[in-house]
Amino acid sequence: MKKMLLQIKGLKTDLVQVKQCMIDQKSRNAYTAWLKMGSPQKLSLEHYKTLEEASQLAVKGFPDVVKSCK
Repeated sequence: MKKMLLQIKGLKTDLVQVKQCMIDQKSRNAYTAWLKMGSPQKLSLEHYKTLEEASQLAVKGFPDVVKSCK
């Protein structure tokens, strides 16, 4: 796993909650789901529901509470 530094100016708190969400070509990817269903140009209700579910991000583990660097 790669480390990442995120800088956000103007925080008014010392503690922040960080959630890690996963998206890749196999999971949580509406485009891949659309391709698997044959790339339909017109979506049925079932297609729409499948794509909506596939677009929901999955939170990995539990959110972390970290101290901000004010």
